[in-house]
Amino acid sequence: MQQDIQVWKNALVRIFGKRAKNSWKSAVLDFKMVDHGIKMTCLFDRWLVCAKEMIDFVTSLHNQGLIKNPIGVLAVGVDVIIYNEKSFQHTFSVNISSVLFVDITSTLKQPTLINEGKVLKTKEVLIEFLSKVCPNDDRTMSVNNMEISEELNVPTLFGLLLGYPIVYWYDRSVGEDNCLTSHSLTLFQVKGYLSNKDLTKDSSEQSHVIFSFSAPQNLFHLLTLKVRDWFFQWKECNHWQEVFCEVILKIETVNPQAVCL
Repeated sequence: MQQDIQVWKNALVRIFGKRAKNSWKSAVLDFKMVDHGIKMTCLFDRWLVCAKEMIDFVTSLHNQGLIKNPIGVLAVGVDVIIYNEKSFQHTFSVNISSVLFVDITSTLKQPTLINEGKVLKTKEVLIEFLSKVCPNDDRTMSVNNMEISEELNVPTLFGLLLGYPIVYWYDRSVGEDNCLTSHSLTLFQVKGYLSNKDLTKDSSEQSHVIFSFSAPQNLFHLLTLKVRDWFFQWKECNHWQEVFCEVILKIETVNPQAVCL
């Protein structure tokens, strides 16, 4: 297994250079989670990676046999998302119907749940875009580019793409700020404890964050049961056992001075 991990490291350094020498084990875990279907997508926010570099890296992984399933690359503005081509569209279509949306428009005194009507446009644009995403074949890979337009609500878009059960929305006609400042938040984290100790960052860090998202504390009682149900349904899929020996849902209250989305 140690030899396999070294091959991963060499592949990362070959494409991303010296940047990949920091947090490379976490990057390996992100790819393994998507490959095994533990999560359908992952926002790859390390090393200022561009979509072209990611295509080159994923192609290298396929050629070396380091991943079992086809992984696609989605560029949303300057952000790069990797996704499991086999499960992405099906899982997304199933999950999107059960998401709860929280209105954080800046003029509100406190966040509140909203009905689906306000987020319908973002959902329609996203569903239409994904219906046109074509699987890559074994010989060529291409980037699926999604432009951020005025009709798209960015927090809603990313929340849906990343598979969160609770997603923020705000009225862009009012402004790009939000009402979360000075409000306590509930932080939900799904953490996995690693089966392969070669992938631990150091002797004291045996876990990896699989999902991390927040919700307003004032909606705690309405949303926590929803998140717990989502977690246990996800846990029953058992794909996580390919990488982790145990997974837990951690819930804590945080008090950020400002919230940027």
